[in-house]
Amino acid sequence: MGGMAALASPDEAELLTLNVEFETLGPRKLLQRLFEIFGDGAALSSSFGSDSMALIHMAAHIRPD
Repeated sequence: MGGMAALASPDEAELLTLNVEFETLGPRKLLQRLFEIFGDGAALSSSFGSDSMALIHMAAHIRPD
């Protein structure tokens, strides 16, 4: 899936493939791949707890726009 264009709405087979890939990634690499694959369609959710702040911080450094 390396050079994949941004997906608007992945089908079930694509989601299964992504799940397998994402299972092996650490948080920073997972966020990088998320933005590579889904582009502006990527979304994160947060409870704004301490763990969420780390995720938001990482995402903001990877994709500051």
